[in-house]
Formats: sequence, structure tokens, C-alpha cells
Amino acid sequence: MKYFLILDIETAGDGTFRPPKQTPIQISFELIDEEFNLICSYSAFIKGIEEINWLDCPWSAEHINEHGVDFNEALNKLYETIDNEVFNDLSKDTSLYIVGHNIDFDVGCLTWFSGDNRLATYKTICTMKKGTNICKIPQRGKDHQDMPNRFKWPKLIELANFCGVENAEHKFHDSMYDVEITRKCFIHLKKNNLI
Repeated sequence: MKYFLILDIETAGDGTFRPPKQTPIQISFELIDEEFNLICSYSAFIKGIEEINWLDCPWSAEHINEHGVDFNEALNKLYETIDNEVFNDLSKDTSLYIVGHNIDFDVGCLTWFSGDNRLATYKTICTMKKGTNICKIPQRGKDHQDMPNRFKWPKLIELANFCGVENAEHKFHDSMYDVEITRKCFIHLKKNNLI
């Protein structure tokens, strides 16, 4: 049986993108099986943040700290879900894929911030990278001209529009919303044999 853990995080906007070293402020995931049945979902703010360094963040640091949980509590929930829902019966031939839009960033940040490498041991499916040659959005050069035969990584909203997934632009960057949209895009791509 194959399982897919759709994962997304939001960060404080501090640190670097490559390598991914940013502080998580929200962790969300949904677990689905190979028939695309939703098994469980989870989302939590991560308290302990002092400052958020991105302009369009819909929450204040105060809101996140008031409504958040400890980082380790959220990470433990993720690993408990994997252990209890996916690998609960060792007699089954079971595999888990971590799916996300720019999943290397999410896994990298969680691995760096926690010092725990377990998440990086699973196979990943990146809807951003897989969507590049599916959406075929021209990459533009410094002169803003299209570069022939070069495509850019699609934003999640661009992939959602390509897949016909209804979305609301103002809701993106809430990691639970991004997980839901990523799951719908992933299912569309799988059902149409595009990935």
C-alpha cells in the first residue's frame, strides 16, 4: 500500500532558502492513501517566534505565540502519524512518499531546525518541479523576454489553475490551505498520469 503525506510549512522568513535554514511558524499535513482517501490532517502554529520577516504574513508573532504549540509537539504529531497510520502493520508492504510544492525546502527546514533527519529518509514528490514541464510557463531572462525552451517552476496558484483546482489567491501561504490545494493538484496529476 502506498501512502502520501502532503506537507507544507510557513516560516518566519529568516535565514536562507538554499540551503533551507528558516524558522517554522506553521506546520500542516494531510495523509492520503493510494486511492486518495483522506486519512487524517493536522495543522499548528509554532510558538516561540520573535519576529516575522515577510510583508504579507497574515498573522502577527503575538497571534502565533498565543495560538501555537511547541515545535517538538508538532513534529512528534507528524512522526506519530507516520508510525501509527502508515507503518502500524509491518507485515504489509507499505511505502510512504512526502509530497509538497517545493518539498525540498519544507523537509530541509524541518530537518535543519529539529536536527532530526528521519523525514529526509523518505522518497519525495515535488509538485513544483514535476509541474515545470507540465505547465510550461516560459522562463524570462533579465530583459523580461521569454527564453526559448526554458520553463520556470510554477507557483502553487499557477499549478492549481492548470489543474482546474478552484482556489482563492488571498488564502495562499496558510500552510493548511496550501496543503489542501497541493493535495488536489497531486490527485489531478496522478489521475491524469502526468506524474
